[in-house]
Amino acid sequence: MCYCQGGYPPDPGAYVIADLEVGDEIILKKGHGEPIAEEDQTLVIMEVADYSALCSNGTILKCTDGQFVTKTGRKAKVKPNLKARRVQLAIAQLKIGRWFEESRSSIDTKIWMLSYKLRERFGIKKG
Repeated sequence: MCYCQGGYPPDPGAYVIADLEVGDEIILKKGHGEPIAEEDQTLVIMEVADYSALCSNGTILKCTDGQFVTKTGRKAKVKPNLKARRVQLAIAQLKIGRWFEESRSSIDTKIWMLSYKLRERFGIKKG
C-alpha cells in the first residue's frame, strides 16, 4: 500500500511506477520490491494501479521502489506465473469484501432511516 494516498506527498519514485505500462520490461535493483530482490532482476509489468505495480513473477512494486526501477524500453508479452495470479486473486477478494461491507453499511443506514420515518409518521415510540 502506498502512503501517498494518506495525505503525504508522493515519494520521488512514485511517478516512475505510475508511468509504467502493462508489458514494460524493467530492471529492478537488488534489495527492492516485495519480496525483496536478491539480485538485479529483469521483470515484466503485469498490472499498474496508481503508484503500485505487479510484475508477472509476482513481485510487487510500491512507490518507494520507483527510484530503483529502470525501463529497458522494450515491451514483452505478459506471462503471469502462479504467484502473480494469487496476488491478483487476493486483491480481487479484498475489493469484493470491501464492496460487500460498504453495501451492507449503506443498506443498514437506509433501513434505520426508513424505520425512523415510519415511527415518526405513525407516532410509534421505540421501546
